[in-house]
Amino acid sequence: MRSAREALSNGVVLQSRQRPHTVQAVIAVHHGTGFRHETPDTAGAAHLMEHLLYRVPLPGGDDSISAVERSGGSVHATTHPEYTDYCSVVPPEAVADVVEWECKRLAVELDDRMVRTQKKVVAQEIAANFTSAFSAGFPWVLLSGSMFNQFHYAHNGYGDVSHMQHMTVSDLSAFYVDRYRPDRMTVTIVTPDELEPVMDRARAVLEKIPPRKQTAPRLDRTDTRRRQQIASVCNGSRIRALVNGWHMPPAESNTLAYTTAYAWVSAARRVALRQQRRQQADPHLRIRPLAGLMGTAFDVADHDVMSLAIVSSTGEHTLDQLREAKDTFVRFVDRDIDENSAAAAEAEFATALDDPRNAARRIGAHTSLFGSALGTDKVLRVLGRLDGSQVAARMGAPDAEVVVEGGRA
Repeated sequence: MRSAREALSNGVVLQSRQRPHTVQAVIAVHHGTGFRHETPDTAGAAHLMEHLLYRVPLPGGDDSISAVERSGGSVHATTHPEYTDYCSVVPPEAVADVVEWECKRLAVELDDRMVRTQKKVVAQEIAANFTSAFSAGFPWVLLSGSMFNQFHYAHNGYGDVSHMQHMTVSDLSAFYVDRYRPDRMTVTIVTPDELEPVMDRARAVLEKIPPRKQTAPRLDRTDTRRRQQIASVCNGSRIRALVNGWHMPPAESNTLAYTTAYAWVSAARRVALRQQRRQQADPHLRIRPLAGLMGTAFDVADHDVMSLAIVSSTGEHTLDQLREAKDTFVRFVDRDIDENSAAAAEAEFATALDDPRNAARRIGAHTSLFGSALGTDKVLRVLGRLDGSQVAARMGAPDAEVVVEGGRA
């Protein structure tokens, strides 16, 4: 597998990897803006900006999404605590066009009609998610507020509708101009084609983006941690859930901590799937292990949260029953790790990276956060050396416990 990487004069990081066995190309673009860059005045701006910039207008009344879909491709975007990514899967011959459309994402003029429309879309998305799963399916919305004091860490960045509705076009434009800059942009291309012509064409387009200076103050990352707090949240559904959270050190300073968490979550998912297939567990209890505030290990540059949620779909289980189910599940996970070491997690991680879409997004995320994609290889090396006792020892008593209660107004 060949790779190439360079930083352009305007600050854009361009990198590519060749995967000759794939039939499609993937362009993953990471912008260094996320929930943790919001202030009380711009809470929810990162997620709203993802929607505002998702469909880039093109000449002749066309747009980037329609053009990608006509080529037989697809586009996906997500907002994370530290970055927002836009990922396009297209035929290799469409790579240059997609890169050009991505440049236009840094030159969008927001207007009142766009903002009003997307506020409604985001509000509908949040409402739909909250009716289908506890905490919109994201336990970190609750855990962050229970485990951190600083606003950047603790607030609900996914979308507090009341905050979002107060933001004006001027507020969003200021946030956009400061956060969507070429020096905070990483473009990762995974392609079956030879890299030199791909890099040349992409470079020629990306270098046309004018540089932009940062205007807002840099984020203060100091934080005071909370401990063992219990919160109760009502979402109007017949659900009761117990969510445990563990703090993890900054990823760039402790790869071992992150890797052990990945191995633990990998084992937890295997155990949950095995119990489900063998019908060994209560069918009305769902187990949701997550590493990373958005459910993906190694995605954040600061203190992160690993979580384990035990969800009662009927809401009829008592809190003691949920805690007992959690303790039983953890014992099964520790046994699985002891028996399999970290070999299964290593294989799972390597398999994920073999998929071009996963590889492009993971490589781009590492480069956006840590300045290089070498963390991926380092994680694999550490996973290969782990043993069960190392992993289990790091998952002791949780730092916070959140109880989610539904079914009352």
